[in-house]
Amino acid sequence: MSGWFIRYNSLFFELIKIDRMRDKIKTIDYFDRYIEEELDDIRFYEESLDSGKTKMERVDAVKKQIFLKKYSIVMAMYSKGDSVESVREEFLELLHGEIVISDLNNRYVQFLWLLSLGILLNVDDFLLDRLLLLVRRDGLNDKLINFLIKSRNPEWDVVANSYLHPIPYRTFDQILYVDKLSATEGLKQYLEKSWYKGHDDCGWHDGHKSKQNIYSGYWSFESAAIVKILNLDDSDFKDNKYYPHDLSCF
Repeated sequence: MSGWFIRYNSLFFELIKIDRMRDKIKTIDYFDRYIEEELDDIRFYEESLDSGKTKMERVDAVKKQIFLKKYSIVMAMYSKGDSVESVREEFLELLHGEIVISDLNNRYVQFLWLLSLGILLNVDDFLLDRLLLLVRRDGLNDKLINFLIKSRNPEWDVVANSYLHPIPYRTFDQILYVDKLSATEGLKQYLEKSWYKGHDDCGWHDGHKSKQNIYSGYWSFESAAIVKILNLDDSDFKDNKYYPHDLSCF
C-alpha cells in the first residue's frame, strides 16, 4: 500500500473525528490529553486507597476527587464527540460506583447536570433512586430539581416553591409552566442570554482560558432534559454551542 494512500486515509479519518466533535473551543488532542491525565490521577488515587497509603482523615477527600474526575471524563468524552452510547456507558459506571457529593446545596449545578444526564441517558430507576436519596439526605428544595425528578417519579412528595439559585434558574418559570411555543422561546432566550453569564460565579466558568487542563466542556444538560420531558421543538436553538442537542433525542 503506497505512502500517499496511508496518509490520505489517516487525514480522512482525522477529519471525520474533527467533524464529530461537539465542542469547538478545544481540539481532539486536548480532550485526549485531558482524559488521559484524569485517568492517571484516578489510578494514582485508587492505588493510594487500596494500599492504605491515604491517611484516614484524607479518605473522603480522595474519594471525592475520584468521583469528580470520573464525572469530568464523561463531560470530556461528550465534548470530544464520542458516541452517546459510549458516554452513557461511562456515565452508568460512574453511578454504579460511590456517588461522593458532600452537600447538594453547595454542589447544586453539579447535581443538576448529574440528574439531567440521568434523564437524558435513560438510566434505570435503581440508579435514579440513588440520586434521589441524596436529595432527601441534604433536604434539597428546588423547583427545577423537583420538576426533573417528577418527570420520572410522579409520586415524588417533596414540594418546592422557589429556586435555590434564582440567577439564572428563575427563567424556568417562563419555560416549565407555559404553553409549548412560549416554553421553546423561553429556553432559547435562556441559552442565548442567561446560561453562561448566569454561572459566572462557578469555578468552571471561563475554564477554557486557563493554562491548566481544567476544561471539559460547557453544556446546559438541564435544557436538553427539559426539551425531552416537554417534547419541545428545539430547531430554533439546536445549534446553540451550549445545547447538547443529540442527547435530547437519545
